[in-house]
Amino acid sequence: MNKKPVILLVEDEPMELLQLSQALAQNADYEIHEASNAAEAMDMCDRIGPDIIISDYTMPGENGFDFCRRIKKHPVHSRAFFILLTGMQDVDKIVEGLNIGADDYLTKPYHQEELRSRVNAFVRIKKLQDTIDDDNIQLEKLNIDLEDSFRGVVALLCDLMELRVPNASIRSQRAKEIMVWISQKLSMPEHQLEVLHYAALLHEIGKVSMPDALIKKSDAELTEADRLELANYPIRGQLLMRDIPVLEPVALLLRHQRENYDGTGYPDRLHRDEIPVGSRILRVITDIETAFQQPSASLKQVEDGLLAKKGIYYDPQILLLALDFLHSKEHDFTAESITQVTVADLDPGMILSRDLYTSSGKKLLAKDTPLTEKIIGNIQAHHLNDPILVGVYVFIARA
Repeated sequence: MNKKPVILLVEDEPMELLQLSQALAQNADYEIHEASNAAEAMDMCDRIGPDIIISDYTMPGENGFDFCRRIKKHPVHSRAFFILLTGMQDVDKIVEGLNIGADDYLTKPYHQEELRSRVNAFVRIKKLQDTIDDDNIQLEKLNIDLEDSFRGVVALLCDLMELRVPNASIRSQRAKEIMVWISQKLSMPEHQLEVLHYAALLHEIGKVSMPDALIKKSDAELTEADRLELANYPIRGQLLMRDIPVLEPVALLLRHQRENYDGTGYPDRLHRDEIPVGSRILRVITDIETAFQQPSASLKQVEDGLLAKKGIYYDPQILLLALDFLHSKEHDFTAESITQVTVADLDPGMILSRDLYTSSGKKLLAKDTPLTEKIIGNIQAHHLNDPILVGVYVFIARA
């Protein structure tokens, strides 16, 4: 409360109203207003927004109880403290007044020192409430800023993956789609869903610390030594995020995404329910990604390959849910897919699968544009002066 406390006095007897005003006027820090009845007081409340209302019980028209009831139901004025003045000694009436919302009462005749003491007490409470309200506003703003910063960190990591790991953006979005499907089918708690969401988006982040020559090889080109080195990407992903406290739960899921359900996996040989459920989902997702990298892969072939490892590599329930997802999205997986190519690898006949932008934000071409030799030449010319950093995303037909 940086401004003066605003006090509204409501009393129909002029002499008593004057006594009230004089008793409180000794404190120069108060802003005092007066009204002679409830209707006038209500209009004044709308103008001045009182912090404390001191009202007589007996007034013409609306009495003090009815006025208090209106104030306490008001969306704005209900925060004002309400002190009831009454000449009644009836305890039941006093209790009734407190029950309808009065914060305190004074019995006439009152002592002026007692009046000032009660008002001072409520002023102190109001200042404390205002401080708490201000703190809550600042805390809410801080939480919003932290959430924005958190999302910014995740977006930055996703951009980093897209720059360094071929087709990582495509796989991340598909992994998120499968993760959301399965987690919803499992009726997982709301507080876990965001962690699973980010784990799916960032599950390949560990690959950004690996050599280009390794991460850009196709599955068929990998040697046994390459596969052993590539198998370290879950641990590398965890290490990359270990210094970001809000991402620790995500980092844990990434570490265990290559654990096998039967305990033969990597890196900690966790078994069954020892493996976090998000990691068990990622275990299936990553093998689905690998299976559909084969140009001629059919849904039946992929399904048979996954089912052969049910209960060995994969949690049986999660695998069956993943297969349900594949059947519901069969066309998306088998009819055509998307790949990321460099500007130098563009060929006539390719079709853009997303809008094409340069690093400066200039839109060159729209999604679904077929590429001709002339268009490719224009893209490559733009690329020399305003690079296309993340490559070009195109549709690829499946055999």
